[in-house]
Amino acid sequence: MNAPIKQVAAGVCLREGRILLAQRLLDDPHGYAGLWECAGGKVEPGESLAEALRREWKEELDLTAIVLMHLCSQEYRPGTEVHHFILELSGPLKHFPAKALAGEGFGWFTLKEARGLDSMPSMAHVLDTLEAMKLL
Repeated sequence: MNAPIKQVAAGVCLREGRILLAQRLLDDPHGYAGLWECAGGKVEPGESLAEALRREWKEELDLTAIVLMHLCSQEYRPGTEVHHFILELSGPLKHFPAKALAGEGFGWFTLKEARGLDSMPSMAHVLDTLEAMKLL
């Protein structure tokens, strides 16, 4: 019997022509050390994709996320499917950009800058989708 597919929810936050990306830890145990991605994480049992995304953004970035719409989904490694959602941030951003609570850090990037980063395999599809939709 096949193991269930792991679900991952990731947030795409856009502001003033830039996308917010997080950098994975340099000692990442999954082989993605230092790569850039949209912040998010695994969906816990009983959690919806949107609930997981809000929880992960609070845990990783100490930011409150409002999920607006589904952007795209894809399998990015065997047995794991990632779902990207457009979101906006709620509340004051006085501490922003601060050091990420999980990961090496984060930053805002233009489309061209984001394409030039060493990033997770799923990011090319996300950036292509954003460009095609004229969102970035």
